[in-house]
Amino acid sequence: HGVELALSTPAASIGVITKRVSNPALMATMLAPILKEPASAIELKLSSEKFQWLRRLADPGVTQRLHDLDLPALQFEQETKRYYPKGTLAAHLLGFVDIDHKGLAGLELLYGDQLAGKDGESIVQVDALQQSYSTTIAEQPVAGESLYLTIDETIQSIAEKRLAQGIKETGARKGAVIVADPNTGDVLAMASWPTFDPNNRATDGTDWN
Repeated sequence: HGVELALSTPAASIGVITKRVSNPALMATMLAPILKEPASAIELKLSSEKFQWLRRLADPGVTQRLHDLDLPALQFEQETKRYYPKGTLAAHLLGFVDIDHKGLAGLELLYGDQLAGKDGESIVQVDALQQSYSTTIAEQPVAGESLYLTIDETIQSIAEKRLAQGIKETGARKGAVIVADPNTGDVLAMASWPTFDPNNRATDGTDWN
């Protein structure tokens, strides 16, 4: 019915041009409470000779606070972040992606190439102070395709709630439910327990096995 179960939303990634950092220790002290990381770990990045990412796909609040610092060494890159608006709903079926949008499980993995599209390419010229003065688009990006499922959000939700209830009543460790239309074979719901939230999963994936 056109209900979005997985989509990509804009998000900023923040890096640092280390050649512009004059006092790594002081800057690390300023960044630590915003990034919620030890100042010592941030200082190591700031002391590097190469460009460093400080936070990929940052939350809007973090991005705004870093913007407000107005530090010339910080660089903000606009990217997209995978978002699952229904949380745990159909989590095993949908799967999830890594920070670079590569599918790691479920439909995200199975249809990863079609969903991902193709990155574009730009050529950026910078001066001796690492200030960009010219940007040329060498190749336009190609948007990924959309994937429409036979899953019905209401039936999926009911199946997951009844499965959770059955697990609790029987003391089972795992369970699964599939609901299909007997006339067409369309899968209307596919639920598994235990479940997970693809928006907040462990990086090693052990929370969804």
